[in-house]
Amino acid sequence: PSFVFPTFQGSSPEGDFPAVLTHKDVTVTLENNNVWKQFHSCTTEMILTKQGRRMFPYCRYRLSGLEPMRMYTLVLSIVPADQYKYRWSNSKWEPTGIGEHHDQGLSRVFSHHYSPSQGSAWMTSLVSFYKLKLTNNMSDEEGHIILHSMHRYIPRLHVIPAVDECMTFVFPQTEFMAVTTYQNFRITQLKINHNPFAKGFREEGSCSRLNRIITKVRHVTEAG
Repeated sequence: PSFVFPTFQGSSPEGDFPAVLTHKDVTVTLENNNVWKQFHSCTTEMILTKQGRRMFPYCRYRLSGLEPMRMYTLVLSIVPADQYKYRWSNSKWEPTGIGEHHDQGLSRVFSHHYSPSQGSAWMTSLVSFYKLKLTNNMSDEEGHIILHSMHRYIPRLHVIPAVDECMTFVFPQTEFMAVTTYQNFRITQLKINHNPFAKGFREEGSCSRLNRIITKVRHVTEAG
């Protein structure tokens, strides 16, 4: 079956992005909105590796308004936010030209591991796409999302009822830049502060390179 993918994207002013979107009585809340907004203020970056790297922050939602007994499939797609390729120059991102073409083979979606499930199941717990991995391996066979480095992307949540039109929800604050190494020191600091898996990096002396980065971040922050 072919689905229509209307996009319900907040129209709030820059810096005042909505944490809640509603369509056809279905409401989606970006549960970790505060963390996403902190990252977005510095232009979020996500690492790409050949083996695949999990996102942080990842997309975590809370849903309401679904029909309790109806079956739904939830999938996440990550699409280009614009047509440009970027570079990090003079402490900011700037476009350098037209980006790489995303052919049909790269247009993958990631189905949530509980899909399909009844509406009641989706509404009683948080919906987290923490298992999703990003890769720059164009020959990936693991089902990871294939992206181009130094391009800008945005996740889209698709709520697909068993027999009906698909509903797509987009939170602008989840937009990110795909990179192979972090460009902005502030992003590195935010990752360390908020990502529980980076706990070891916070221990003094555990990683000399990260300690140098943290020191530089502090200098930049104090200077700003």
